Amino acid sequence: EKTLTGSIYGSADPHAGLATLLDLVAARRLELEPLLGARFGLDGIDDAVREARSATGGRVLLLPDDGS
Repeated sequence: EKTLTGSIYGSADPHAGLATLLDLVAARRLELEPLLGARFGLDGIDDAVREARSATGGRVLLLPDDGS
């Protein structure tokens, strides 16, 4: 017998997990910068969506200012 079970975020508890992640970042044991991709201002939202869909690497950041 087999059972298919889905998971969201690896079934982690975000309340507990976020605190742990923030502690690791504060201790400089987890670097977030390598996980980030291109940055876009709100006027570049179309480009940001295209970049996110292309899956070229890193999370696309949409910033409220000019993207810098």
